[in-house]
Amino acid sequence: MNIIEIFEDCISRYGSNPMIMEKQNNEYLSLSYQDVYNRVKKFSIGLLALGIKPGDKVALYADSGTDWLVAELSLFCVKAIVVPISQSMADEQELKLCLHHSKCRGIVVSEKLYAPISKMKDSLPNLNLIILLAEYFGNEFDVVSSERVYALGRDLYEAKNDELSTLIRSISYDDVAMIYYADVQSKKEGVLYTHRNLITQVDQMSFLMQIGEWKRSYMMLPWSDIYVHQISLMLIMFNGSTIVVPKVSVDCFCYSFFRDLHDIRPNFVYLSLSAIKTIKNRIEEVIAHYGKFYLLLLEKYMKLVESTILRSSGYWDFKLMGVLSPFAKIMDALICKKIREALGGDIEYFILRGPFLDRQTELFFLSIGIPILRGFGTVMSSSLVSLNFKTNDCYKLGSSGKPFHNTCLKIVDPLNKKPLSAGKIGEIYIQSESIVTTDLKDTKNPIPKSDTGWYSTKWLGLMDLDGFLFVDGAQHSYMTNSTGEKFSPHPVEVAFYLRSPYISQCFLSNTGMDFSVMLVVPNRQAIISNLNTSLRDEQKVREAIRLLYASLRKIGSELKEEFSSLSLPITFVVLGEKIESRKNGEYYCEEIDPIVVEQLYKKEIKYAYSVQAKNPYNPKNLRNMFKLLSRGKEKVKE
Repeated sequence: MNIIEIFEDCISRYGSNPMIMEKQNNEYLSLSYQDVYNRVKKFSIGLLALGIKPGDKVALYADSGTDWLVAELSLFCVKAIVVPISQSMADEQELKLCLHHSKCRGIVVSEKLYAPISKMKDSLPNLNLIILLAEYFGNEFDVVSSERVYALGRDLYEAKNDELSTLIRSISYDDVAMIYYADVQSKKEGVLYTHRNLITQVDQMSFLMQIGEWKRSYMMLPWSDIYVHQISLMLIMFNGSTIVVPKVSVDCFCYSFFRDLHDIRPNFVYLSLSAIKTIKNRIEEVIAHYGKFYLLLLEKYMKLVESTILRSSGYWDFKLMGVLSPFAKIMDALICKKIREALGGDIEYFILRGPFLDRQTELFFLSIGIPILRGFGTVMSSSLVSLNFKTNDCYKLGSSGKPFHNTCLKIVDPLNKKPLSAGKIGEIYIQSESIVTTDLKDTKNPIPKSDTGWYSTKWLGLMDLDGFLFVDGAQHSYMTNSTGEKFSPHPVEVAFYLRSPYISQCFLSNTGMDFSVMLVVPNRQAIISNLNTSLRDEQKVREAIRLLYASLRKIGSELKEEFSSLSLPITFVVLGEKIESRKNGEYYCEEIDPIVVEQLYKKEIKYAYSVQAKNPYNPKNLRNMFKLLSRGKEKVKE
């Protein structure tokens, strides 16, 4: 079966179930599976009337929501190939590169994103159809509104319905369904996903997760990301549950999130690391409002949970939540249950985008009864290949879970390519039908695999004796200190980022030295809120630096048991602006490409190793903190 045949099977089973709820004008509007299917049929016939043919590449450059869902499924129906493009791809050259390289025949674009497309369309010889998701009153022959597409579908429904049905039945399991651009800046080519790749991935996840119909999944991530596309959009759709689409900010957080939880009462929430941090900080603020005594109680409870997990070799049995001891029962009734109710009362778990999570944060959410699930996967594996899941023997603290059904993982020595035993760090290899076999650069030559069909991820990690995967980091991001020890900076960066409310971004660096340094972008709002001041003079800027450094030093002390001393930063340099480093446009604040940043911030990293930088109140820190907090309206003495 192809994707659309599976979708049609879902219609027969879940037709009346709500498929998508999207926030429009501060109100959530719902469409059933049948409603969406009716729109897809009309839009598909409209595409045929406009000349879209099998094999045509059509880009999707739009907001997540009903329009995206209908457009994508319709393109699959007519055997076109979808090219999802991230909204955050602000660089017009990157956008143009994707459209030119994929030879897109058309593009479906939101009104707010139309301007750059309008400018570059004349320089893209293959682009001859623009479908604007808004009313259009112009007279350009190559631009039509989405309403015009629907109108054509309604008018030609009887004449074209049989043709559409024939096209759907002719879609092969191995036909290309999507082209995904994983890394535009480093000139990596588009990855080709077949219906087989995408369906296999969904089947593997469904075997473990079994979401079930009538469940609601709150989606704070953009659908242009392949991970989000697979583990949210398709997984939810194929299981008869509901996708909830809020209006989110550029850092993937919805400002009405906490109110939405009460109105929608979702069962699962998909979010980024920055959203996890925001939620945790907000919960702690509310608890602190009732007195620090309650925060101390929660910390003691977290230690109880941690000790219980350690006694169980890292496993956590969710049935034991709240019955560990009389103290645990009291804590659940006094604090944890109230937190769950404040978050809507029905959340079963959060699903995190990315393999890294700070241990303290993981324990925090485990303790309140809403675990954070995380897994591991790559672009070449069509998304996840393992997941820490909320069932017995499937969740282990600190891990990225066990491999999915019909997926194999192994750890290989990076030098001699021989398999390593349990507990040893090496390169992660994957074997699965979800692995892609080619890219758009050269469709005749397969992506390198071993003779046995294993794919090298270029990521390092280990498998324990129970088969759980622990991810250490990407090979290209590893750093080497003065002793020759190699380490991944990502777990350290995530720990600092999540534990300090005063960090907006951070980047760890070690260029073969005796100690590591860290570039830090302070969280302006958090610092101003804590100091309760407009920060208009040097003394107030110094107070801000003191507050930030006190937080950083406290975290560094806490992390000494988790990381080697040479991987923890000794010196911190304050940056006065956001670190700009995007791998592919689908970029979140916690994911910083080390290769790009090392080049962009050479001077700052060199300064971090100077004697002057060891003084927190050095001229650069004072100047950058002032620039960030007071927006450079006044000068500060150095």
